[in-house]
Amino acid sequence: MLWGEPVTAGQLAAAEGGYDRCDPEERLLWERLSVFEGTFGRDAVREVCASGTLPPARIPAVLDRLAPLALLPVDDLFDGEEDAARYWMPHPVRAVGA
Repeated sequence: MLWGEPVTAGQLAAAEGGYDRCDPEERLLWERLSVFEGTFGRDAVREVCASGTLPPARIPAVLDRLAPLALLPVDDLFDGEEDAARYWMPHPVRAVGA
């Protein structure tokens, strides 16, 4: 999916289904990740999304649970180091979390 493409009803329904299958911690992070418009790394996620209900130390584990669900694709250009990974949120996924 390209940036700026309109979201179809099917894409939105698929993203909503994914959201419904997430646990509360995953949903909380998903909602907070929706503030990112481009790519983002783990450090930015810890800084922007962590709170008392989602401590910084929990962020990597929750990211690791969301990424395989195709909710947070990893940018192909990162150098392979875990902390250097660049994630992005497809527009329909971001729309559900917003």
